[in-house]
Amino acid sequence: MRDPTEEHSLSTIIYFLVALIVALVGLVLVLSHPGKGSQSSTMAAIGDSLLAGGVASIGFGLLRYIDDSAERRLREQVSGIQAELNKSFDVFQSKIEEFVISSARSVRLTSEANARCVSDTEIGQRFRIEYARFALGDTLVHVDVLGLKLYRFLDDQLEWLLSRRHNTYIRLLLQNPDSPVFEEICNLEARNLQATKADITRTIDSLGGATVEGGSLTWQNEQVRLELRFFERYQPVTLFRVQDVIYVRPRVSTPLGASSRFYEVYESRDSMPHYTVQLRHFEKCWRESRYSTGLAL
Repeated sequence: MRDPTEEHSLSTIIYFLVALIVALVGLVLVLSHPGKGSQSSTMAAIGDSLLAGGVASIGFGLLRYIDDSAERRLREQVSGIQAELNKSFDVFQSKIEEFVISSARSVRLTSEANARCVSDTEIGQRFRIEYARFALGDTLVHVDVLGLKLYRFLDDQLEWLLSRRHNTYIRLLLQNPDSPVFEEICNLEARNLQATKADITRTIDSLGGATVEGGSLTWQNEQVRLELRFFERYQPVTLFRVQDVIYVRPRVSTPLGASSRFYEVYESRDSMPHYTVQLRHFEKCWRESRYSTGLAL
């Protein structure tokens, strides 16, 4: 489709050329009939008319050309401004999307407990929400989980994580069921000792095909790598981390079970150092731990 501006400019040029030809014809008639005869006078009059009309048309054509040039420059300026605005809008939209993704639930004031406390019964869904927002890009997502048995985590989340088809590195740190503090933790949280140990067996069995590498029980598929270790000493918290956010639950007496347990959430962007403290705690415990074979389960 031809640009309307180009068509208008072409018509102006054609108009200018026609006017010029008419003026030239008039000039020729005037110059070729200088006599006083009736025929010469008539042709000269016609020539005068054509010359006058051609000159006027040329003047109008020049004005039209000047207007076209001004309009063309204005269109170019407007197009340039529109392109800059579109570019600025795209950048603004990208920043807004990035902000929305990265700042979901980022306002968690310590004075507003409801904004940063999550019930144990809701923690599985919260894990998926946090993972989903960090898995929107192409970056490898780091997941750390520290708990007593972690069968619930694998049962709830492993198949879902595999279905996401996103590169993920998971570290699972369990309490060693053969350690002297294991029964103490079960009593504190009103857990059945044998049932809890059975869940640890189910956790290991669910990782069929895993091998022992570098002190970890390692399980790998195309996009998910999972490492598991046991911690020997008393563990005062249970937690999980997804990239730059950590959920932490203290180990306190919970005779009512899951209904009386809750997690507190911290992000790396928080002004208070809670995120860093919890992450360093996990890293230290991970370095001190290793996978134990031949457990008395």
